[in-house]
Amino acid sequence: MELLVIIFFLSVFVLAPIIGGIALFASIAHRPQFTKSKLAELKVNEALRKIDLKSYVVFENVILPSTGNTAHTEIDHIVVSPYGIFCIETKSHSGSIYAYEKNKSWVQYLGNQRYTFHNACRQNYKHIKAIEALVGTILKAPVHSFVVFPNAHKVVTDGKSVYANVNTVVERIHQHQRPVYNIDECTRILRSLAYASSKKESLSYIHIEEVQSYLANTSS
Repeated sequence: MELLVIIFFLSVFVLAPIIGGIALFASIAHRPQFTKSKLAELKVNEALRKIDLKSYVVFENVILPSTGNTAHTEIDHIVVSPYGIFCIETKSHSGSIYAYEKNKSWVQYLGNQRYTFHNACRQNYKHIKAIEALVGTILKAPVHSFVVFPNAHKVVTDGKSVYANVNTVVERIHQHQRPVYNIDECTRILRSLAYASSKKESLSYIHIEEVQSYLANTSS
């Protein structure tokens, strides 16, 4: 009962902004200032609405302490359920994506133009380590990693964690049906993430400054 109550309140405070954002999707997606990044986020938000809210709670844009290149890291989506914890990294790249999980860089083709960018699985690994640090001793199974390219025409990969269609990610999440966490453990995880989520606004400016400082140092 306690878990259901917590899920109800979290659904109101965490999912309400997601649903509200989706309501704007049709009206603003065509505007020039509507970025590819925002479009990708809304596609993921829309797909995550299909998750059974009786068993899953979705957190969006959570900022957690990090042991990586910056003191904090921002995670696009975290899904918590008795069946496990799922970490989703959303990429706005379009065109054709070649994402081989062991490669340091991935490749994007836009027509005849070729671009490279950092391996997003490695980025999501840092996110997972931040989640593991937050959950602590409650953690009973590996955090599941997914990287999704909602704007891409094609994604070529050699792994099972990178997708173009976010609905496939939702299907993969639903495939996990063996309970891992009991009610008390889920409640403690949800409380920790809810507290972290409540600090997002105050930490977002700090995180942006950290990222800008890191990029400036690496380019100099």
